[in-house]
Amino acid sequence: MDHMKYFIFIGEFGLSRPIIFDSGLSHEQVAKTLLDPHNWDDEDEFKNKIISAGFVVMDPLGNDGLLCYGRSTTMDISSRGDIDAELINRMLGKGEH
Repeated sequence: MDHMKYFIFIGEFGLSRPIIFDSGLSHEQVAKTLLDPHNWDDEDEFKNKIISAGFVVMDPLGNDGLLCYGRSTTMDISSRGDIDAELINRMLGKGEH
């Protein structure tokens, strides 16, 4: 079962925004590339923008949707599981998992 990585950050207007990417890349590498830490005053402020990270996979039970699990070791942040899956599924127009 192929999985991809993801993280969720607090974006403009305080909205939670997911980023999904290839599992060959590190969470920290992608976050620092897409969310330039120089846009914030310090590294801690940058890290506080990322609220969860882990892996995402199609539901192995065949339900219409994605599952989120695990954690990012490079950023030391865990997935919020069903909370993250619900957000990503909603943004992709998928049904409840």
